Amino acid sequence: EQRTANITVESKAAIANLEILDANLNPVSLQSLLQDETFQLRLRVNRVDGSSQDVTLNPDTSWQVRDIPGQAEPITVNDTDSKGLVTAIDIGIGEVVAIFQGFETDLVFEVTAN
Repeated sequence: EQRTANITVESKAAIANLEILDANLNPVSLQSLLQDETFQLRLRVNRVDGSSQDVTLNPDTSWQVRDIPGQAEPITVNDTDSKGLVTAIDIGIGEVVAIFQGFETDLVFEVTAN
């Protein structure tokens, strides 16, 4: 099943309020995933010109995670080539399904589990 969400894309692709659920729809802490050195978040950025770019985010330097009480942790993805050209972002986190909530309404993208 694919889930859709809306985000606003500025000069960099930003993903906020990301809640990751396991197969039983229980929340998975991003903080615990970050402590797993083998964990990677894979993004595919599809642009309006038809090109795409695969971005692999490692836990060490490629992303920022902040703990906000009562909210899911935001992830900011820096992609300097995406200014105004991003049309979609596909998220694949193994068997984990990603749920997105609380976005502005500009860009629609699909969330898939690889």
